[in-house]
Amino acid sequence: MNRKIGISLLIGFLAISIIIIIVLLINPLYSLFNISIETERIKVEMFNTTNSRIILDGVDLYKENDLTAFRNEYSCDVLLQTNTTLLIERVAKGIARITIEHPDSVQYAEPYQDTFMNGSKRLVIEIDSLDWRAEIGETVTIPVNGKVEIGKVDPFRLRDSSPAILRGGTVTIGGISSWFGENFNAGKFELQLGDALVLQPAMTRAYGIIVINEKPGLQATFWAKADKARILRLGATDETGGFEISASRLDRLTQGPLSTMTSMIFATILILLTIFTFILDVISFFKTNI
Repeated sequence: MNRKIGISLLIGFLAISIIIIIVLLINPLYSLFNISIETERIKVEMFNTTNSRIILDGVDLYKENDLTAFRNEYSCDVLLQTNTTLLIERVAKGIARITIEHPDSVQYAEPYQDTFMNGSKRLVIEIDSLDWRAEIGETVTIPVNGKVEIGKVDPFRLRDSSPAILRGGTVTIGGISSWFGENFNAGKFELQLGDALVLQPAMTRAYGIIVINEKPGLQATFWAKADKARILRLGATDETGGFEISASRLDRLTQGPLSTMTSMIFATILILLTIFTFILDVISFFKTNI
């Protein structure tokens, strides 16, 4: 009889655990990507004007496709409006080139001014002497608040295309439960020389910063909440190549605090139930035989 009670309780706890596991499995998940890279190329499409001013000193400005700068050794602030597209490139330790495009006009201002001037639809900024700038404590920082393109697919397809490529980096993935707000670790991936990284869906917003300093190329770090990401190795001809990375339900079961706590509670109950059943059997044995 006592054993039947123990078995019934065990089945009850097992059923509850299975229900909890099912709930965890059907709970929608989002992936949180923390990305830190060294690259020679980043493209950003700004979604709004929050924290979107670039402060520049001693740079050369070019309009449209002009080969001659209309401003030399110029200091200004550039306002990154909504729908502004930036392409930042710097190969090795060469000149950094920022190409800014906007459907209407790129706006810039004299230092510390809030009245911006309308420029052309395309503005090219060249920044040199980056080693010297670093020695005097000056770096260029660019905010990221929008869609990000990291690396590029098939960089050797066109002869006249820029040789700028991704140098390397890491992508750390965290999972977020949409029902319980639970956070858990879902692994880390290394980006290799020449890779590209695509966040999906296509208009995923990323937040972060790009730094141009004495180190080769560009340094950048940002985060984004997305369904998944795709790493494209050299040889991929479009964004359908490579392989997908994201937080999975298996990660949730093995790394999530709620599932871990449920497993520990179930294991504890199982141990206590086994001890309880054993004690009842011992008591029943002495009652029967003494």
